[in-house]
Amino acid sequence: MRKRSVGIVFLFVTITLLFALQLPVSAETDSSALDTYLEKYIRENNIPGLQVAVVENDHIVYARGFGIADASGRKVTPQTPFILGSTSKSFTALAVMQLVDAGRVNLDAPVVQYLPWFKLADEKISAAITVRHLLNHTSGIPRHASEDSLSVSDNSSDALERQVRSLSQFAPTHRPGTAYAYANANYQTVGLIVQVVSGESFESYVHRHIFAPLAMQNSFMSKVEAEKQGLAAGYRYWFGLPILADDMPYPRQHIPSGFYISTAEDVAHALIAHLNDGIYNGKSIVSPQGMVELHRPALSNYAMGWALRNGLLSHNGSVPEFGSQILIDPQRHLGVVVLFNVNNDMASEKLYALAPNIHRLMNGGESISPPPDSAFIINLFLLIGLLVVEVIWIITSVRQLRVWWGNASRRPSAVRSALFFGVSVIVEWILVAVLWSQVNVPFANAWLFQPDLMLLALILGFLLIAWSIGRTMLGVGWTTKK
Repeated sequence: MRKRSVGIVFLFVTITLLFALQLPVSAETDSSALDTYLEKYIRENNIPGLQVAVVENDHIVYARGFGIADASGRKVTPQTPFILGSTSKSFTALAVMQLVDAGRVNLDAPVVQYLPWFKLADEKISAAITVRHLLNHTSGIPRHASEDSLSVSDNSSDALERQVRSLSQFAPTHRPGTAYAYANANYQTVGLIVQVVSGESFESYVHRHIFAPLAMQNSFMSKVEAEKQGLAAGYRYWFGLPILADDMPYPRQHIPSGFYISTAEDVAHALIAHLNDGIYNGKSIVSPQGMVELHRPALSNYAMGWALRNGLLSHNGSVPEFGSQILIDPQRHLGVVVLFNVNNDMASEKLYALAPNIHRLMNGGESISPPPDSAFIINLFLLIGLLVVEVIWIITSVRQLRVWWGNASRRPSAVRSALFFGVSVIVEWILVAVLWSQVNVPFANAWLFQPDLMLLALILGFLLIAWSIGRTMLGVGWTTKK
């Protein structure tokens, strides 16, 4: 009897151990090290609020919020709504693929089949643009085609259609299907196709066919609705310090390309579907063939709402005051979601280093220090240097003018005076022209995405123009003084 009892206990322990070995990594396995890493990271990099979720196979193994959601000190949780940015594109591509599965959209059909009035400035070339070209960013629509409206909070029902119709003023950068060129307008156009084909608003379609089956209960397509459910406040870095960003625009016409509102936990549900042939919680969100198509790159490493690099699928998202990153390791059946409520277009390398580092840590590797924000640093020192030189030049000029004003015998000849003022004015105005030629986006967008550098540029530009005019007027005064 005793031997039988020992045997039963031994069998029970053996089965338990074998079962345990088959279990995926649990949240407890890596949570302590990951918690420590992330808590230290947000302190060192002045990140107000952060959400992280990790998926393995078909379930979430880690989900946690860090820091604050707003100025009240409200804590971030994995259920706190954040604006996603361009990771929204993975959901818009998924919506299109659902319609492909249903036989209502053909990836290789021209866009004009669904939007008969669609055209760019070159109507012949734009007639050849297909739905696939839009999803792969190989349509030829220029990157800047829809950027003017990023600073406009247009919530009208026809905002998306008017945005796509406005593309008629832009010439294509290349023939469709011949080159890759990332442009938000591609995904605004496929968003409108979803709206027209489905017969309901784009937002309604996504709610019913993506958010609902994926149990994304804290996800929204309206800032007003999200605010009712605790939408976090966003921040912008000003010279490395997070400053609360109030009243940022929420352009409805840009929702398909970058303004979904969601949480780390909700986005993790979508990653589960991506890791499991389109199935979440036993429900098919999209066909296995459709999922393969979404993950297959075209001319570049860009697929449909995903980029493939070194065997990893990923996408970054960025709006002025929020950012996100999603990453999938198909071989490891691992997914990572990172959301943060701060941003700055030229000072964000540290933010987008998080998802790859979490992936390394989950695989037993070491985290890698993020690269320096070299573009920001170079531009910052260049602007400060020019500002210092201009201030020194102003002080020097004022001293010289005071001497000339008070002593007629020391004034230069008319030719030297003309050279003194003329050359200075020309140099200063050339500097202003060069300075603003480097801003490759509309001024309003540059102010939204990199306010600190824009403030310095504005101060410098104002000084260059104001002093060139003021100095000339003073010069005219003393040259005409008897």
